Amino acid sequence: MTGGTSKIQYFRDKIEKLLDKAQIVGDLEADDTIYCSVSSGALNFAKQDNITIKNSSPMFIGIEIGNGFEKALNRNSIYNVAGKRKQISRNWLNKNNWKIKLYQTLESIREYADTNNENILYSGYIQLNKELYSKNKDDIIIQLKFTRQGIVTTTACDGDIRNIIEDNIILKSEVKYE
Repeated sequence: MTGGTSKIQYFRDKIEKLLDKAQIVGDLEADDTIYCSVSSGALNFAKQDNITIKNSSPMFIGIEIGNGFEKALNRNSIYNVAGKRKQISRNWLNKNNWKIKLYQTLESIREYADTNNENILYSGYIQLNKELYSKNKDDIIIQLKFTRQGIVTTTACDGDIRNIIEDNIILKSEVKYE
């Protein structure tokens, strides 16, 4: 047994019951430790025993719209709850082909930090469809949220947040896996 799950007493007890001669090596976490992220396998196993699980994001999610890392979702944001409204100028969007870069970090990073910071990781981008937005509006407003499946989605409008133009825009990645 390896990884962070091996430090959780609940799982150590389960393994010792399951395997008679199990000897678990490694430091045990304190009893009052609160976990903000657990592997999906451990999470599904824990659900079988009716353990209370708080669905929240373990990281900050930010966008880069000309000023560095801007937080759009705070760490421990609850799933399916939209984060901060971000106002983006049409001029900036035009210069960047309506593409908004997304970043993530586990660290408490100051607002507008340089996205080249070693603790800030590029995640992909959101592509907005400029044809859907009024040419009479100077700014676009977006809000991000995590779904329960851990997918970043976006709600976008051109002024009135109640008049949603695009919804459920899924994060796109520029990384190719081999």
